[in-house]
Amino acid sequence: MFSDILSESTERINQTTLLLNQIRTLDEKTERSLNELLKIQKGIFFVSLYAALEYSIINSCSKFLSLIEGDGYYPLRFKNKLLCVLLDPEFNSVIDCGKKKVWEKKEGLIEKVFSDQPIHIDNTVFPSDGINIGKKQLTDVWTFMHLPGDPIPNGENEWYLKEIKEHRNAIAHGRVTAAEVGKRYTYYELEKRHIFISNLCGHVISSFESHASNHSYLKETA
Repeated sequence: MFSDILSESTERINQTTLLLNQIRTLDEKTERSLNELLKIQKGIFFVSLYAALEYSIINSCSKFLSLIEGDGYYPLRFKNKLLCVLLDPEFNSVIDCGKKKVWEKKEGLIEKVFSDQPIHIDNTVFPSDGINIGKKQLTDVWTFMHLPGDPIPNGENEWYLKEIKEHRNAIAHGRVTAAEVGKRYTYYELEKRHIFISNLCGHVISSFESHASNHSYLKETA
């Protein structure tokens, strides 16, 4: 069901693996020019890790929304917080309209909530604040999608996520160079972060897949 997402996510993880292997090779050499290249690659490694996670979470959300639209359920069959996602266009209509149309838009929202027609779902809606993926954004996704379990697997060091996000942003926005970030880390420290992101991406995808398969996003019926 989510095999295409898993395949693309794995491809991105494999790219980080190749980069990590190159870092290990360079780490074993002593030439000054190679040492500078090593620092740069270590910094870029954080960008690559972040990219794998962002792809996994955004595309898992999109795939999940596409799948549940195909079930043909009416709005009140879904759990309450999920309706914040499914009715996003209607909520935005109320928020964005002027005073002259606000009651008309409110009426349209309520009619949609209680409709007995299958709901049309925009699969590009992402239930968070639009800021780069961190613990808060993952928690928002788990909350509004009613995903079971925790957003970060037990035993994983969630501080790695904050660190990866901050380094990625700092490099991508030009606040620091990749070499400035990379010089702070050994190969083995980067390997730990690689394992963390690989496990987290797998956890995200499998959580969405089981959620879709088990229909655990639906309200229980008497």
